[in-house]
Formats: sequence, C-alpha cells, structure tokens
Amino acid sequence: MLSQINLALWAWVESLRDLGRLRIWRPFLLLGLVQGLVLLLLSQFYRPGLVEILAPLLERMGGPAVLHYPQFFVALPGLFSQTNLVVDFLAGTFFIGVALVIIWRHPDRKLQAVTGPNEFSVVAKRYLPLLLVRLPLILLLYALAWQLPKLWADSPDLTGNQVRLIRYSTFALQVLIESLFIYAPVFLLLEGSSVPKAWGQGFAFLGRYPIASLLVVFIPNLLQIPTSFVLRRADRVVQSLSPELVGAMIGGAVLIYVLVNFVIIGSIIRIYGARRAEEGDAAWA
Repeated sequence: MLSQINLALWAWVESLRDLGRLRIWRPFLLLGLVQGLVLLLLSQFYRPGLVEILAPLLERMGGPAVLHYPQFFVALPGLFSQTNLVVDFLAGTFFIGVALVIIWRHPDRKLQAVTGPNEFSVVAKRYLPLLLVRLPLILLLYALAWQLPKLWADSPDLTGNQVRLIRYSTFALQVLIESLFIYAPVFLLLEGSSVPKAWGQGFAFLGRYPIASLLVVFIPNLLQIPTSFVLRRADRVVQSLSPELVGAMIGGAVLIYVLVNFVIIGSIIRIYGARRAEEGDAAWA
C-alpha cells in the first residue's frame, strides 16, 4: 500500500512540474475552449439563427420555463452539464487522446515512446476506436448523473443527511467508474490494442495498482466539489446576486475541469510508464 501511495505522490509531483509547459497545456486548453464556446452558445440561444435550433432542444431538456429570464440561469448548470457530456465524448475524447500522446512523448521524460507523426494526426487515425473505448464510461456517467437520481426524485421524505450521503456516494461512484476506464485509452493509443483488448488491459493494470490509480483520480476531482456545491444553489445566486453570474461560475468550473484533467492524465501516464519499465515489456505481451 505504501509503495502505491508513494507512486501516486510521485506522479502528482511530475505532473505539476508540467504546469509551465504550454505544449502539454494545448489539448486541455482547446477542450476548455470548446466547452466555453458551448456555454456561450447556450447563453445566447435567443439570438436569430440560434433560437430556431437551440430553443427546442433547451425546452426538451429543461421544460418551457428555461426559455425565460431569469429562470434560464437557474437551469443553466443542468443544461450545460447535459450538453457537456456530449462535448466530453466527442471533443474530450480527441483532446484527451492528444494529451496522452504528448505527455508520453515529452522530451524531458526518461521513458519515451518512439517518436512519430504529429500527435493530433496519431489520434485522428484512431478516433473511432477511441470513441468506442470511452463509450461505456460516458454511458455510465450519464446513467449516474441523470437516470439514477430519478429513483429518489419522488421521495420528498429524504432528510438532509440522506441527501448528502447520496451525493457523496454518487461522487465516489463517479471516481470509481472513471478509474475503471482511465487506462483503456492509454493501451489503445500507446500500444495499438484493439478496443476489447484495451479494456481488458486497462482493467488488469488497475487491478495491479488500484490504490495509486484511485488516488490520482479521486484527489484532483475534489477540486470540483466546491463549484458543484455553489452551482446546485444557482437559484439563490439568481435571487440574491445577478443571474448572469451563474454563467461566469460555470466558466470557472470549466477552468477547474481543465486543471483536474491536466493532473489526472499526466499522473496516469507516469504510473503507466514507470510500471511498464519496472515490469518489463514481457509482462505486457
């Protein structure tokens, strides 16, 4: 156990050393830019040319009230969260894949893959398998965030402690689900594995280093709890402050999400690389 905790600490330190390296930031910033553009489009849904497309979608997701001010900003965190799940699947899959390859090829690392084509072209060629390898993760996160809550939505007798327990349990389950599939893209991109083989290799690797893997996913994700707490109270922000402030808060949440992914991806690549070198290539056949 101690060795895995040390492994996680080392992975964090190495990832944080990359904070000043723009080349590694590039795919994460591009993902944040896409999310920011989606937020902007949602907040400007009433503009000519957008309203015809976005208004019916927003009404379907949140009901007729979301098309009116200031109710729209009360519902905006939920609307953005649902939309962002699709963005994370389509755009996040690509940019996270690019980040994996960039960090693996980083010139300051002692363990490097064979250099080759531009990282964006490498991921573009394997984009469809990469989507497939992440699809179970996205579906499970969707079920966790939007389907399971319906089971207790009609239970007004839940106490405050029970609600908090459900939220904490949901967060823990989200971390577990993310950890289960965190290594599959690594094997798919860095070893050229097929989708089923990448799942199997990812599960096996997680089984060998469960504590280190869970830690490098769990701890950075704690940074998202305060923003989630505030955004759940968007109605109070709208009533007491300014409705438009909700949009700015979501923008801040996007920046935190980018930082969290920067640390997690950097950490899991280092765990993968260090243990691959330690165990030898024969163990990975």
